[in-house]
Amino acid sequence: MSWKKVAYIDEVATLSDTIPQAITAGASGQAGTGGAAARDDHVHGSPSTWPPTTHKTAHENGGGDEISVAGLSGLLADGQTPLTHATSHKSGGGDAIKLNEFAVPDGAVDFNQQEASGFVPEKATGSLGTGVDGQVKFFVDDDHLYCYVA
Repeated sequence: MSWKKVAYIDEVATLSDTIPQAITAGASGQAGTGGAAARDDHVHGSPSTWPPTTHKTAHENGGGDEISVAGLSGLLADGQTPLTHATSHKSGGGDAIKLNEFAVPDGAVDFNQQEASGFVPEKATGSLGTGVDGQVKFFVDDDHLYCYVA
C-alpha cells in the first residue's frame, strides 16, 4: 500500500502515436507492419457479417419504418422526464442544482464514461498522507501527480 508517482511523457518511453486505419465493411481488420509494441501494430479480426447500414435510419424520424411511442400503453423502458423539467435544473435555469449542494456520496460515483471537465485533483504538501486504492493527489512539493495503490 503506497503512493505511486505518475510519470510524465518526457520521463518514460512511449508507444507510437500513429493512428490505425478505421475498419469498414469488407476491409481488413489489420493495420501496421512494424515489429515494435505500438498502436499501429494492433490487429483485430474483421466480423464475419456486417449489419445493414440503413436499418436504424428506417426506424428514425422520417424513415420508412418510423417507430413512434404515441398510442402505446404501459411503461417505456427508459424514463421519460418532461423536457422543461430537466431544463429548469441546468445552469441558468430557474431551479439550477449545484454539485456541492448534494449530500456527500456514500459510494462510488458513476460518471458513465463522461469527462470530469475542469477537474483539479486534491493538492498535498509536506506529505501525501494515507489513501484509498485509486485515489489521486497532486503533490505540490515535487509538482507530480500520485495515485494510491493498495
